[in-house]
Amino acid sequence: MRIPAVLCFFISFLVIFERYLPLGMIPGHLYGGVVSLLASLFAILLCRLIFARKESWDPGFTSTYIGTDVFLGLFAAIFILGTGFLILLVTDQLEITGYGIDPRILIIGLIQYLLVALSEEILCRGYLLYNLMRITNRYAALVITSLIFSILHFFNPDFTFFSFFSIFLAGILLGISYIYTRSLWFSVSLHLFWNYIQGPILGFPVSGSKGSESFLNLHIYEKNIFTGGDFGFEGSLYCILLILVVIPCLACYY
Repeated sequence: MRIPAVLCFFISFLVIFERYLPLGMIPGHLYGGVVSLLASLFAILLCRLIFARKESWDPGFTSTYIGTDVFLGLFAAIFILGTGFLILLVTDQLEITGYGIDPRILIIGLIQYLLVALSEEILCRGYLLYNLMRITNRYAALVITSLIFSILHFFNPDFTFFSFFSIFLAGILLGISYIYTRSLWFSVSLHLFWNYIQGPILGFPVSGSKGSESFLNLHIYEKNIFTGGDFGFEGSLYCILLILVVIPCLACYY
């Protein structure tokens, strides 16, 4: 059975529900990541029961290049966030005012962001992109899911035009390997380390949400399009430019 177009809207509604209700009510708690993952799996189960009960589905965790994909995801996150951080530091747009954190918070943060990465990637790339690629070409499917991914962040705190465009490009970045390999390992790895490095390590807000503690304590002199403002670095012009550098490199590799 061909997947009907209404499936996209149905999944989008469920994504909004699981994305904002659980995590919005309990920010910074490990429980939020657990609820998010369970809600994503429930959304997929519900969609399969209604629209595609008899169809097979591969979530995207079968790959012979798991280690390579995980490493590339980590490297891409370090390159984009590390380069952006250094640019802001050497141009005196921020300063480090302190450092240090309870190791337990770093561990909990890593687990939390892993759960969030699994939740969003299984749903947005592993299921929605997977099904859209069955009814349209891979590039159109990637653009559509990236737009949906960005729209889902619309109600995040301090969302701006730059945030929208940056997260749309991040959706392209997260899905670029999947459209060629049907593997989620790169997507999950990049998503995990993107959030983890940006928040608990560097101390930026993550998609508008500021954590209670981070390894680095930052003072940002001016909240503008270069620093990303209260939304975080991923809402900055520098982030957009760096993502635009990485996307064609990954497209050539995969």
